[in-house]
Amino acid sequence: VEAALSGNGENEDLLKLKKDLQVWFELKTIGRWKSFLKIRKS
Repeated sequence: VEAALSGNGENEDLLKLKKDLQVWFELKTIGRWKSFLKIRKS
């Protein structure tokens, strides 16, 4: 169990990185959609 816990820190960092990437990707996609809708309206 202790060995698994010590290796768990790396996994947590990876999970945080994945979450950050997901948020960044979603924000990028939302930004694209907003500009796309703006272009369609004008």
